[in-house]
Amino acid sequence: MWRIIRSNLTRGRLIILGITVVIVGLLLCKMFFVQPQLISNELTEEIVSTEEQMETVSSELKSYADIKGAVQHPGVYRLTSNMRLLDLIQLAGGLSKEADDRQINQALIVQDQTVFYIPKIGEDVSELEEVQGEVAKSSSGEQDTKININSATEVELEQLDGVGAKKAAAIVSYREEHGSFKTIENLSDVSGIGSKTVERLKDKLTI
Repeated sequence: MWRIIRSNLTRGRLIILGITVVIVGLLLCKMFFVQPQLISNELTEEIVSTEEQMETVSSELKSYADIKGAVQHPGVYRLTSNMRLLDLIQLAGGLSKEADDRQINQALIVQDQTVFYIPKIGEDVSELEEVQGEVAKSSSGEQDTKININSATEVELEQLDGVGAKKAAAIVSYREEHGSFKTIENLSDVSGIGSKTVERLKDKLTI
């Protein structure tokens, strides 16, 4: 009789042990397989969301410039970072045979919503610069950084709407000969720069 009781107890323990092992096994499977899968899914969703946000930001930061005049294919082109006028000209197929490259600064930094006119040989660029400046002003708006006409280099002055290489050189020469400008309006004393040009640029200048 004691043997029967012991046998029953042993079987009961084995059954309990077996059930315990199964339960522990199920818990371990859930811990190591189910939860990592959930975490992996969450990480995947976060990565996809981040990529979508980056694409949205990238699309919002697209910049364009308009190039006209003596180029092979005038038009509006999408800009990349640190693009120069030389790069924009290449996008437009290069200069045409009629282009007067002596009157342009191909090292200029191209900014968003800027209009560039490439003059032809024999064209009066002073009038063209006035027109170009008005167009660029209406499309690009005010610049955040003002240019100091008493310290700016020729390259910096050429970034102003309607100021080409000749006018920039004239400003620097006048400054070296007569000293610093007392007022922004004194800029009209420079040969080739009229009062209309000064009036149009005064909000972008400082002394």
